Amino acid sequence: MLQMKIIFEKTKVHDLKVDVVKANLCIGDDLEIDVDAKGALELFYFKEIGSITRFLGRKKSNRLGSLSSEDSKNLSQKLKKAHKIRVRVVDILPKNLSKNKYDEVHVSVWIG
Repeated sequence: MLQMKIIFEKTKVHDLKVDVVKANLCIGDDLEIDVDAKGALELFYFKEIGSITRFLGRKKSNRLGSLSSEDSKNLSQKLKKAHKIRVRVVDILPKNLSKNKYDEVHVSVWIG
């Protein structure tokens, strides 16, 4: 059994590209992570495409945002050695409840 190790218990997603309410993003949702051309780590969430494709398991990936440059730098080193990575949404603050009127999303990152 592969032992998972926590890298970030809770880290903020920067440069959000979606309205978290409209995207129907929930705590516990799995995300994927990818490296962009500048070396920043981008996060993607999945949304089902139509009612028929729900039964076929097809989902479209959408860009959620990215990790900070410092978090990206720290995690990039560890990703090279990782066999498995798990990124999950751990906190969501919609703009209508936020003091600064911006959506906020925090994620946890685990590697194995």
